[in-house]
Amino acid sequence: MQEPTNEYAFGDYGDYSGISLYGPPEKGFWFDRFDVSSRFVNPIFNAVVDCFSGDDLPAIVYQWLTTTGWCIENTMVEVAEGDLRNLIYAISSLTERDLKTKDNLKGPEVYLRCIKDIVTFIESRINKGKSIYIESA
Repeated sequence: MQEPTNEYAFGDYGDYSGISLYGPPEKGFWFDRFDVSSRFVNPIFNAVVDCFSGDDLPAIVYQWLTTTGWCIENTMVEVAEGDLRNLIYAISSLTERDLKTKDNLKGPEVYLRCIKDIVTFIESRINKGKSIYIESA
């Protein structure tokens, strides 16, 4: 399985927010990192909110939506494997149609590629028994 390229990170003018996913630290440093800018994560998470509700809404997305939990911490927060699997299920279920909205600056195919890379990052670490951490950036 090829590692994602992280083309979804921050960097454009005015684009300084989003989420960061981390594998466990190595020798005290957080080298294993995958950043997703708000210009990608917002349309993806909004599509999840549109497609899932109540108990079906993944905890990670719910906390992002309500600005609670990991979203308000000033540090990395370890994510339970079950919450990661729920996120994987939800974002992997999204279709091009779900991601076609007026506020998407890119085409739906870019968001689907981003989803694929998020899933690859998470699954490759879960499959090795590694923890995943999340941080609001």
